[in-house]
Amino acid sequence: MVDPVDNTERVAFLRKLKIGFALLVGLSAGLMGLQTGAGPVVLAGAFGAGSLVGAFLAWLALPNGDDLNTRSGRGPRRR
Repeated sequence: MVDPVDNTERVAFLRKLKIGFALLVGLSAGLMGLQTGAGPVVLAGAFGAGSLVGAFLAWLALPNGDDLNTRSGRGPRRR
């Protein structure tokens, strides 16, 4: 039998997901700069700025660990 997912595991997964999302957006910005033939300083700036934008988008789109359901009961919460 599989145990239910603990909140600490959920928070760790959400942290990794946010970091991965930010890096993916940053990599996308860096690759667009690479296609334009930009120099290494501009590429690093594009990657950094894209990562900051990705972190902001992840903050908007993904829940925080505090927003998770910490109820100890089983099953979905019914209204």
